[in-house]
Amino acid sequence: NLRDARCEYYDSLKGSNDDCLRLMRDYLQKESQDKRKIDFDFSTWGPSMVNGDKLPLQRNGYDCGVFACMFAGKFFPRCFVFVFFSSHVN
Repeated sequence: NLRDARCEYYDSLKGSNDDCLRLMRDYLQKESQDKRKIDFDFSTWGPSMVNGDKLPLQRNGYDCGVFACMFAGKFFPRCFVFVFFSSHVN
């Protein structure tokens, strides 16, 4: 989330994934070095985990795809338009 200066990791099973957060920061650093030829400035960036009371939690281990689509639709409503039907899913 560049606007709020933080990498965000959403886990509807209340897990954590430090490797994912590290990879997101590494990606931003590499892109900055490649495109702008400077290091990415993380000095003003805040915490990265989003868990607990702030997220709806799934009650099983198989609805993660549904939660991922719901998170995307909530946080990026103007960026994504999902046009698919159950017949597209095999």
